[in-house]
Amino acid sequence: MTNYIRTTVLLLSIFFLVPSAFSEDADKCNIGEITILKNKKTRRSTIIRELEFAENDTVFLHQVPEILEKAKQNLLNTSLFNFVEVKPLWSADSSKVGVNIEVLERWYVWPIPLFEVGERNFNSWWKDKDFSRLNYGLMMKWDNFTGRKDELKFIFRFGYEDKFGLFYQLPYITKKQNIGINYGISYARYHEVAVASVDNDLEYFKNTDEYIQKNFETYFQLIYRPEIHQKQYVEINYRNIFMDDELLNLYPDFTVNNINQLSFFSLSYNYINDHRDYVAYPLEGSYFDIELRKVGLNIFQSNGVDFFYIKSNFNNYWKLKDRWYFGTGLSAKISNNGYQPYVLQKGLGYQKDYMRSYELYVMDGQHYGMLRSNLKYELIPKRVHHFKFIKNEKFGKMFYAFYVNLFFDFAYVNDEYNAELNPLVNELQFGSGLGLDFVTYYSLVFRAEFSVNKLGDTNVFFHVKAPF
Repeated sequence: MTNYIRTTVLLLSIFFLVPSAFSEDADKCNIGEITILKNKKTRRSTIIRELEFAENDTVFLHQVPEILEKAKQNLLNTSLFNFVEVKPLWSADSSKVGVNIEVLERWYVWPIPLFEVGERNFNSWWKDKDFSRLNYGLMMKWDNFTGRKDELKFIFRFGYEDKFGLFYQLPYITKKQNIGINYGISYARYHEVAVASVDNDLEYFKNTDEYIQKNFETYFQLIYRPEIHQKQYVEINYRNIFMDDELLNLYPDFTVNNINQLSFFSLSYNYINDHRDYVAYPLEGSYFDIELRKVGLNIFQSNGVDFFYIKSNFNNYWKLKDRWYFGTGLSAKISNNGYQPYVLQKGLGYQKDYMRSYELYVMDGQHYGMLRSNLKYELIPKRVHHFKFIKNEKFGKMFYAFYVNLFFDFAYVNDEYNAELNPLVNELQFGSGLGLDFVTYYSLVFRAEFSVNKLGDTNVFFHVKAPF
């Protein structure tokens, strides 16, 4: 009887367990050789670093399309390539899959003649069309300098804002490719500077004979990237700002304690978690960053500069159905109670920190919160076009897509110093509008938006980057 029970148990084990084991193994495969083609400049190790799998890894069969598509997204988000193709090479029994990666590298060396507006954005310049506020010169930008996704940049700029600088970023200095460095040094000088905001517009002071402000800045960043989607930065920054006595006599709040030369260090920490499908124009995924910065470290001489702030952005993007997408972004800044002179204070309305429909206004303050939202429709899906008359494939092969979008934004800026001069601060502001976006290669995005804000202003604004 005992032998009969043992035999029965053995047969049942074989019947139930062995087939399931075979089934489980049959659902898996090994990653074979990873072959990379057409990477004339980019090192193989730089490309391999962006993959979320390695040779000899074991993965489930149903995961293969997903991980290959993710590899394509990761490589495109390096901004090293215009096109990437990632294809599986299956063995006869599907137990092993090789990976074939073919890239089309971008053009990396850009001697760019500079001709740009010197104001806070193109739309504010276009309002007055003041040609004295234009910059010209040369920027030499060399992407992928040694094939390790490093960037070398020189700036020689004249005109409204003279600036000379050298910048270099190397993402990896260790064998594990998880630690990098970033360094920059620059000198700038100005005949005209914004000295205050009145009625939510900038007020300027100008001296055509003398440089009324001179800035020297240098910084060093240590970059830590433990995995593909996360980065951490620690930065030490030194700034020396000289201001003309005539400027300070008229605008004493421009500096601290009426000192005409501020010399101080800053220390900052920045964390980024980035899961966007396409960094230049995301449609799906998420993004989060937070920056903690202490301005003035009370070492050497900080000249009374002493404040702290936290800035953060949190964005989410979803595909709703077919060609419909929705995105929302929350941005915020909180400062401590330390005095912030105008020369170091920024709220909303500068560079990428602006509220749509309020491009012509500044809302200076120490704290702000902003909520942005977009409903998009893919008017023309991504298409590839070949210019037959351009023989160089780096420029002759391009992609493009068009999107129409409806947006609605809210913002609140708190100003503890000059609220009586600027009616838009310390009150909730909102705006909405319709836009048309053109997306193409080299991370180029061109946007035209018709908008209306709480004040009843209607305008058409132009931008060259995704809104968030």
